[in-house]
Amino acid sequence: GQALRHANEELTRLSYFDPLTELANRRRLLDCLQEAWQNGLARKTPVAFALFDLDEFKAYNDLKGHLAGDDALRLLARRVEAELRKPG
Repeated sequence: GQALRHANEELTRLSYFDPLTELANRRRLLDCLQEAWQNGLARKTPVAFALFDLDEFKAYNDLKGHLAGDDALRLLARRVEAELRKPG
């Protein structure tokens, strides 16, 4: 009962987040966007989201190595998340 429910909740949580950056992934984005869109329609409020394209990231990865590239992605993810959590 409860152990199975907990395991299923954990699998769902894991399926919504990128293991490298620990940020929400595309699957989670689509679910949240659908909900936000419906809420926006009901409340007549705008909906927005941000998408990042890291120019020259492959070159950075090739020059610095994949571990440094992973570190850079984690750092960027933390910085973006911290900015988005600021009031206003």
